Amino acid sequence: MLAALVPLLAVLTLVLMGSENRWVLVVLSAGGLLGVSLGFLLFRAIQGDLETRARLLSPPGYGHSGLSDSSDSFPAKLATR
Repeated sequence: MLAALVPLLAVLTLVLMGSENRWVLVVLSAGGLLGVSLGFLLFRAIQGDLETRARLLSPPGYGHSGLSDSSDSFPAKLATR
């Protein structure tokens, strides 16, 4: 989420200063939105990789159904194994 912090703080600063450069606000806002979106997509990809790794490393016959419970976090799943 740090990827979005800098552009969003810049937008906040420009708004508080009363900037008349609306195109700068639009560009910085779009950059922040892009940063948040990219960060989210990368997070989900890494989360999927970690879940696959956990399945591959679990002992045989441990009864993993392949269905993930979205309410549990990855470290909590490892702690229960």
